[in-house]
Amino acid sequence: MSAPPMSERVTSHVGDGVATLQLANDDVPGAAGPGLASELLAHVLEAEVDPDVRAILIVARPAWDACVADLWELVRAVRHSPKITIAAVDGAVTGGGLELVAGHDLVLAGASTSFTFAAGRRIDADEARARGLVHLVVCDPDLLF
Repeated sequence: MSAPPMSERVTSHVGDGVATLQLANDDVPGAAGPGLASELLAHVLEAEVDPDVRAILIVARPAWDACVADLWELVRAVRHSPKITIAAVDGAVTGGGLELVAGHDLVLAGASTSFTFAAGRRIDADEARARGLVHLVVCDPDLLF
């Protein structure tokens, strides 16, 4: 299956000083396939040099499971961005998606979000907040998006 066009995998919008990067959801076939991290990285790097952008919000719904080879460049860019980086997640965060979420300055999660670590240990959003991985848990995930 070929990857969907870039516009269907990552959409971006800049407003009020925030670059919002929306990852395609599971309804788009192949959305999380090869190249997604590279496409998201291109958007992050573009936002970093935009003088109108003060923060970068990356939105993934319903899940983050970024197990792609080009993920590490993206994780490094998010961790070292000169802009504030915010992750908004709702659903299951697994694999490389966990590394990506952990690299953000601020993490917002829907109450039903779960985080699965390499050893197979799964924690819910409230426990993730108690452990410092999540900064804010919201009951209604629509408030995140």
